[in-house]
Amino acid sequence: MTGNQRDPSQTADLEPPARAFACLGPVSIAYSCSGRGKPVLLLVPGFSLRERLRERLADRFKVLAPEIGYRSGGIRGRLWLNGLIDTLGLARPQVVVAGPRVLEALTYGIAEPDQVDRIAILWRDPIVRTGPVLAPGGAPAGLSPPVLLLPLAAATPGNPIQPAEIEVLARFLG
Repeated sequence: MTGNQRDPSQTADLEPPARAFACLGPVSIAYSCSGRGKPVLLLVPGFSLRERLRERLADRFKVLAPEIGYRSGGIRGRLWLNGLIDTLGLARPQVVVAGPRVLEALTYGIAEPDQVDRIAILWRDPIVRTGPVLAPGGAPAGLSPPVLLLPLAAATPGNPIQPAEIEVLARFLG
Protein backbone atom coordinates (compact mmCIF):
# COMPACT_ATOMS: atom_id res chain seq x y z
CA MET A 1 0.00 0.00 0.00
CA THR A 2 1.25 3.48 -0.73
CA GLY A 3 0.63 6.96 0.59
CA ASN A 4 -2.68 7.37 2.38
CA GLN A 5 -4.15 4.02 1.34
CA ARG A 6 -5.25 1.80 4.21
CA ASP A 7 -5.46 -1.93 4.49
CA PRO A 8 -9.20 -2.76 4.08
CA SER A 9 -8.96 -5.47 6.75
CA GLN A 10 -8.26 -2.76 9.35
CA THR A 11 -11.29 -0.55 8.64
CA ALA A 12 -13.23 -1.93 11.64
CA ASP A 13 -10.62 -0.40 13.95
CA LEU A 14 -11.09 2.99 12.30
CA GLU A 15 -14.83 3.38 12.79
CA PRO A 16 -15.70 5.31 15.94
CA PRO A 17 -18.02 3.62 18.42
CA ALA A 18 -21.55 4.89 18.95
CA ARG A 19 -21.72 7.01 22.12
CA ALA A 20 -24.79 7.30 24.34
CA PHE A 21 -25.82 7.88 27.94
CA ALA A 22 -27.43 5.55 30.48
CA CYS A 23 -29.46 7.24 33.21
CA LEU A 24 -29.26 5.55 36.60
CA GLY A 25 -31.43 7.61 38.89
CA PRO A 26 -29.86 11.06 39.18
CA VAL A 27 -26.63 9.99 37.44
CA SER A 28 -25.95 9.75 33.70
CA ILE A 29 -23.11 7.53 32.54
CA ALA A 30 -21.61 7.93 29.08
CA TYR A 31 -20.82 4.69 27.29
CA SER A 32 -19.61 3.58 23.89
CA CYS A 33 -21.05 0.67 21.94
CA SER A 34 -19.46 -1.13 19.02
CA GLY A 35 -19.41 -4.52 17.35
CA ARG A 36 -21.94 -7.32 17.05
CA GLY A 37 -22.52 -10.61 18.78
CA LYS A 38 -22.73 -11.64 22.41
CA PRO A 39 -22.75 -8.59 24.71
CA VAL A 40 -19.59 -7.78 26.64
CA LEU A 41 -19.75 -5.12 29.35
CA LEU A 42 -16.34 -3.51 29.96
CA LEU A 43 -16.07 -2.17 33.50
CA VAL A 44 -12.51 -0.97 33.08
CA PRO A 45 -11.24 2.38 34.35
CA GLY A 46 -8.71 4.25 32.29
CA PHE A 47 -9.22 5.35 28.73
CA SER A 48 -6.30 3.60 27.03
CA LEU A 49 -6.97 0.10 28.39
CA ARG A 50 -10.74 0.40 27.92
CA GLU A 51 -10.37 1.60 24.33
CA ARG A 52 -7.77 -1.00 23.39
CA LEU A 53 -10.04 -3.76 24.71
CA ARG A 54 -13.06 -2.27 22.94
CA GLU A 55 -11.20 -2.04 19.63
CA ARG A 56 -9.87 -5.59 19.80
CA LEU A 57 -13.05 -7.29 21.04
CA ALA A 58 -15.56 -5.45 18.83
CA ASP A 59 -14.79 -7.68 15.84
CA ARG A 60 -16.20 -10.67 17.80
CA PHE A 61 -18.64 -9.19 20.33
CA LYS A 62 -21.03 -6.32 20.98
CA VAL A 63 -18.91 -4.27 23.38
CA LEU A 64 -20.44 -1.73 25.74
CA ALA A 65 -17.88 0.36 27.58
CA PRO A 66 -19.17 2.75 30.27
CA GLU A 67 -16.83 5.65 30.86
CA ILE A 68 -16.14 4.90 34.49
CA GLY A 69 -13.07 5.95 36.36
CA TYR A 70 -11.55 5.11 39.67
CA ARG A 71 -14.09 7.44 41.29
CA SER A 72 -17.60 7.46 39.84
CA GLY A 73 -19.51 9.97 41.91
CA GLY A 74 -20.92 7.59 44.50
CA ILE A 75 -22.07 4.98 41.97
CA ARG A 76 -21.22 1.64 43.47
CA GLY A 77 -22.48 -1.70 44.58
CA ARG A 78 -24.15 -4.53 42.81
CA LEU A 79 -27.44 -2.61 42.58
CA TRP A 80 -25.66 -0.08 40.37
CA LEU A 81 -24.46 -2.89 38.11
CA ASN A 82 -27.95 -4.41 38.01
CA GLY A 83 -29.37 -1.00 37.04
CA LEU A 84 -26.78 -0.53 34.30
CA ILE A 85 -27.41 -3.97 32.80
CA ASP A 86 -31.18 -3.38 32.89
CA THR A 87 -30.91 0.15 31.47
CA LEU A 88 -28.72 -1.05 28.60
CA GLY A 89 -31.13 -3.92 27.90
CA LEU A 90 -28.45 -6.59 28.17
CA ALA A 91 -29.42 -10.24 28.49
CA ARG A 92 -26.73 -12.21 30.36
CA PRO A 93 -23.74 -10.10 29.37
CA GLN A 94 -20.19 -11.19 29.79
CA VAL A 95 -18.43 -8.80 32.15
CA VAL A 96 -14.78 -7.76 31.83
CA VAL A 97 -13.74 -5.87 34.93
CA ALA A 98 -10.64 -4.25 36.43
CA GLY A 99 -9.81 -1.92 39.29
CA PRO A 100 -12.37 -0.84 41.85
CA ARG A 101 -15.33 -2.57 40.16
CA VAL A 102 -14.02 -6.13 40.63
CA LEU A 103 -15.73 -6.79 43.96
CA GLU A 104 -19.02 -5.34 42.69
CA ALA A 105 -18.96 -7.54 39.58
CA LEU A 106 -18.16 -10.69 41.56
CA THR A 107 -20.79 -9.93 44.20
CA TYR A 108 -23.39 -9.31 41.50
CA GLY A 109 -22.43 -12.44 39.55
CA ILE A 110 -22.65 -14.66 42.63
CA ALA A 111 -25.91 -13.08 43.87
CA GLU A 112 -27.52 -13.06 40.41
CA PRO A 113 -25.92 -15.97 38.51
CA ASP A 114 -28.71 -16.01 35.91
CA GLN A 115 -28.00 -12.38 34.98
CA VAL A 116 -24.31 -12.70 33.97
CA ASP A 117 -22.84 -15.22 31.52
CA ARG A 118 -19.22 -15.00 32.75
CA ILE A 119 -16.78 -12.63 34.41
CA ALA A 120 -13.19 -11.89 33.42
CA ILE A 121 -11.06 -10.09 36.01
CA LEU A 122 -8.00 -8.20 34.80
CA TRP A 123 -5.31 -7.07 37.17
CA ARG A 124 -1.71 -5.91 37.28
CA ASP A 125 0.46 -7.21 40.05
CA PRO A 126 4.18 -6.51 39.79
CA ILE A 127 5.02 -9.45 42.06
CA VAL A 128 2.56 -12.26 41.28
CA ARG A 129 2.59 -13.36 37.64
CA THR A 130 0.98 -16.78 37.40
CA GLY A 131 -0.82 -16.63 34.09
CA PRO A 132 -4.56 -16.93 33.51
CA VAL A 133 -6.57 -18.92 36.01
CA LEU A 134 -10.00 -20.28 35.15
CA ALA A 135 -12.08 -21.61 37.98
CA PRO A 136 -13.11 -25.02 36.55
CA GLY A 137 -16.83 -25.32 35.98
CA GLY A 138 -17.37 -21.79 37.24
CA ALA A 139 -16.38 -20.03 40.40
CA PRO A 140 -15.06 -22.00 43.39
CA ALA A 141 -17.42 -24.52 45.02
CA GLY A 142 -19.51 -24.78 41.84
CA LEU A 143 -20.76 -21.22 42.03
CA SER A 144 -21.75 -19.60 38.80
CA PRO A 145 -20.92 -17.70 36.56
CA PRO A 146 -17.50 -18.91 35.29
CA VAL A 147 -14.66 -16.58 36.30
CA LEU A 148 -11.32 -15.92 34.60
CA LEU A 149 -8.50 -14.26 36.53
CA LEU A 150 -6.13 -12.73 33.98
CA PRO A 151 -2.98 -11.02 35.27
CA LEU A 152 -1.62 -8.42 32.84
CA ALA A 153 2.00 -7.74 32.03
CA ALA A 154 3.38 -4.30 32.73
CA ALA A 155 1.85 -1.68 30.44
CA THR A 156 4.07 0.05 27.94
CA PRO A 157 3.43 3.45 26.36
CA GLY A 158 0.67 3.05 23.79
CA ASN A 159 0.13 -0.60 24.67
CA PRO A 160 -1.84 -1.11 27.89
CA ILE A 161 -2.50 -4.81 27.14
CA GLN A 162 -0.54 -7.40 25.20
CA PRO A 163 -2.04 -9.15 22.11
CA ALA A 164 -1.64 -12.57 23.76
CA GLU A 165 -3.63 -11.33 26.78
CA ILE A 166 -6.42 -10.11 24.50
CA GLU A 167 -6.48 -13.52 22.79
CA VAL A 168 -6.80 -15.36 26.12
CA LEU A 169 -9.64 -13.03 27.07
CA ALA A 170 -11.43 -13.46 23.73
CA ARG A 171 -11.20 -17.27 23.94
CA PHE A 172 -12.71 -17.20 27.44
CA LEU A 173 -15.54 -14.94 26.30
CA GLY A 174 -16.24 -17.38 23.49
